Amino acid sequence: MDDNALVRRLLREQLTARGVLEVVGEAGDAATAIRLAAEIAPDLVVLDLSMPGTDGFAAIGDLLAAAPNTRVVVMSGYAAHEVADRVLAAGASAYLEKGLRTDFSDALIEVLST
Repeated sequence: MDDNALVRRLLREQLTARGVLEVVGEAGDAATAIRLAAEIAPDLVVLDLSMPGTDGFAAIGDLLAAAPNTRVVVMSGYAAHEVADRVLAAGASAYLEKGLRTDFSDALIEVLST
């Protein structure tokens, strides 16, 4: 879930190229992501914090309520020292800072293997 279609496309391409994770849905806003999570019950949701409407912080709890066995990984541009504790306290499995790398597939695979 990211409001930037380019970011969603790049992440989808990275994950598809690895052949380890299958992208089963995409959303540009929290309401769509929560609806899809309830319908699909994915293993993993990758969530940005900044988006129109409901922000990522509020969406974490709603996603977990809609799909309790789903792991939520927050991937955003905020510095980890600013938001990671709050994200984890809200129920996310991990926080990945967008600015530190361009390929997130290894980190997402690691989250799923723990």
